[in-house]
Amino acid sequence: MLSPVQLKSSLEAAVQYNKDLNEEAVAFLAGRGISKEIADKFLLGYIKEPFATHENYQGWLSIPYITVLGHCVGFKFRRLDDGKPSMAHHLVRRVISIMLTIIV
Repeated sequence: MLSPVQLKSSLEAAVQYNKDLNEEAVAFLAGRGISKEIADKFLLGYIKEPFATHENYQGWLSIPYITVLGHCVGFKFRRLDDGKPSMAHHLVRRVISIMLTIIV
């Protein structure tokens, strides 16, 4: 499980990335039917200045995994250009495994 410090840091990253959402990212999302309001609701963001462990994703779209308790337990990242790979994951697998066990 993530420590309280790790949970706080992940959520802070998600909030900051959402604040950094730029016109390019908003246009990218709009092209997929996702409004700025929906992006804000789900803390979708743009990685302008990456937090630790996200350095490789600068300039990418961030999609945080937020639990029903409001904890950010990981991220999915999406490139805005045509580069490869187009997507990447940064999850805490143990947390996801525990969550799935509880749900099932």
